[in-house]
Amino acid sequence: MKHHIFLSYSREDILIVNLIRDDFEKEGFTVWTDQHIKPGDSSWIKQIQKAIEDSGCVVVIMTPEAKNSEWVEKEIEYAQALDRPIIPLLARGNKATAVPVAIITSQHIDIKENRIGAIRRASNTIRELLNLPPKPEDLAGFWASNTDDYFSLQEGKTLRELWENITKDSGIIIILDEKHKLVGMISIGDLLKRLLEEDLSENTPIKRLMVPKSKIKHVKETSTMSEVHRLIANFEIDQVPVLNENDELTGVVTKSEVAAWFRKNR
Repeated sequence: MKHHIFLSYSREDILIVNLIRDDFEKEGFTVWTDQHIKPGDSSWIKQIQKAIEDSGCVVVIMTPEAKNSEWVEKEIEYAQALDRPIIPLLARGNKATAVPVAIITSQHIDIKENRIGAIRRASNTIRELLNLPPKPEDLAGFWASNTDDYFSLQEGKTLRELWENITKDSGIIIILDEKHKLVGMISIGDLLKRLLEEDLSENTPIKRLMVPKSKIKHVKETSTMSEVHRLIANFEIDQVPVLNENDELTGVVTKSEVAAWFRKNR
């Protein structure tokens, strides 16, 4: 098996096709598409056939255009002849307008409303069909089923504005800039300690009170739970901010949440 996935689609849907291809590659799959084949290449049909033969499964991106595509129909038929698993994804339209007759009775996954969540479900199905190991849990997946456990505030605020908004359950205060990027962090415990020890006015800038980002241990959405667990254990910290690829805050994972995840999944 050279490729985990062969993508069958209409070229009129190339924008959504590229997104889906990238989604599957982020899930750790190798994905074959015909985009690298030059127009008019005499060996095009043979390359398509060979790619299906070399793939573990065929993912059909269903749209009205794909339903009317002669080549999508042929690719489905060839995959069925080879007994390759077929995973239909409904990207546009409905069962009447977008589902090819050859797979009308197959269970499909609707990706129109929540593409990322739907791709994760499809990925789990593909791993089972191809006997692949589960993907290590990452924090992007964790946030899909977990609530945020932090309070955030813009960096230009004062102590008075901070005090008006926090509650006893706020846990930690995350300081963000105007682009929602992490600037610093304040724990409720540290804040109360400084209020007792220092002469702070209600106009004290919160930037004076925070721990700056350069001193904060944080992780990326692509980090695994094992990596977060090691960070928490090695530095004896209780909360870890999670940033996406643009350094924007996604959430905060706590020591107790990581422990609960390991109890549930181990």
